Amino acid sequence: MILVATVFLESAGTGTLMTFTWEPLNPTPEEAAAFSAAVDKVGGGWGGGFEQLATYLDTVL
Repeated sequence: MILVATVFLESAGTGTLMTFTWEPLNPTPEEAAAFSAAVDKVGGGWGGGFEQLATYLDTVL
């Protein structure tokens, strides 16, 4: 399965808003079902990583 990650950055006041999307490219029905079943678990990992990045950036910027 090929996954496509897209990052959008936009100005938001004094900061930058980042929107991250992740989705399968032309999945079979089985691949789509597997992705849907796992997305919440995987999303938690991405979210935790971005929270750590934000915390770090707050200390250096």
